[in-house]
Amino acid sequence: MALPWILFAAVLLVLIPFSWYWRRQALKGVSLEASFAKTHAFPGEEVELCYRARNRKWLPVPWLFSKDVIPKDLHVAGARLARHHLQGWQELRHTWPLGSYETLERCYRAIPLRRGRMVLREVELSLSHPFLAETASKKEEAVASLIVYPRALDLPAEMAAAADPAGIREKQRWLFPDPLRVVGIRPYEPGDPMRFIHWPATARTGELQVRKITSAIQPSTVLFLEARTRPDQWYETDPDRLEPAIAVAAGLVRRFLLEGEAVGLVSNGSVYQGPRHIRVGPGRGSRHWQRLYESLALISGYSLTSLPALMRQEGRKLGPESRWIVVTPVLYPALLAEVHRAARDRWVLLITVGGESPQVKGIRHLHVPAHLIEEWQEAAPRVQR
Repeated sequence: MALPWILFAAVLLVLIPFSWYWRRQALKGVSLEASFAKTHAFPGEEVELCYRARNRKWLPVPWLFSKDVIPKDLHVAGARLARHHLQGWQELRHTWPLGSYETLERCYRAIPLRRGRMVLREVELSLSHPFLAETASKKEEAVASLIVYPRALDLPAEMAAAADPAGIREKQRWLFPDPLRVVGIRPYEPGDPMRFIHWPATARTGELQVRKITSAIQPSTVLFLEARTRPDQWYETDPDRLEPAIAVAAGLVRRFLLEGEAVGLVSNGSVYQGPRHIRVGPGRGSRHWQRLYESLALISGYSLTSLPALMRQEGRKLGPESRWIVVTPVLYPALLAEVHRAARDRWVLLITVGGESPQVKGIRHLHVPAHLIEEWQEAAPRVQR
């Protein structure tokens, strides 16, 4: 009877140190990385999301478990998804059989359903000992982000014409660029005339460069976007009212830039871990379009600055030739008074979005009715979960 006990004791003497060694060494050299195939996308657009697990040591890890917390509005087709205790989040779980010095990769079709920044910050890795059920865990940074542009709400032609009364833009738009008005050099963009290419700068940089030419008249439009849905509260917001206002602003940005007009954006909406308000000066081109859409994608309803105060600041910076379009989901006395004041010096259009049309007198006013917002919401991308 002594022999079984001796064998049992020998097994324990081997397993206990091995278990201790396993727990201390198994997760060393093990990492999990996440990455999106793109950095920017639109709602409903498929983006490849890949996870890459690596084991950089000789000790195999046959039972590695990973748990990643991702936004609930990011649909990942074919993945194991579970509920998370925080509202608006979900867990994506994997099991990885990693051998010695092995790398495994799994890719999924990710579909963002709303605007904003989809961030994958941290992955929790854990494993179980095959014999004594010893566990070990650690958190690994798997930083990956995807900026999702807002969906645009295009106004009908008869409503969009209010942004160009009596052909103002046609009168101010110059017919022929003056080659003597060179203010700098910029990268080539599709549609630039070949005669404007600056060949010395092109040879120096290795990329096509064109002369940046101005004219005596430079029409520009500045969009002012109100991010508050409750004027008396800066920390509460109603997404059902804010999102259509952002969509209207996105539609106007796209329309003006396609027509070759310089567009700027000012909003009192803050950005998470970013500026307290948004300000993008008037500009043109595809890069400026990307900057404007990124700003609209990251705007939140948390506002520490009032829009009337920002309008007063911009009034001292921008000349009277610039046209202002104020887009707001809610109209309150202070904003209305500032619009009236600005309208004394320049052309101003007030656009109210959603709800009932307010009674506005003495200024140009356009109201986006509820039925247009409902049609825009019905066209939102949806997936089967």
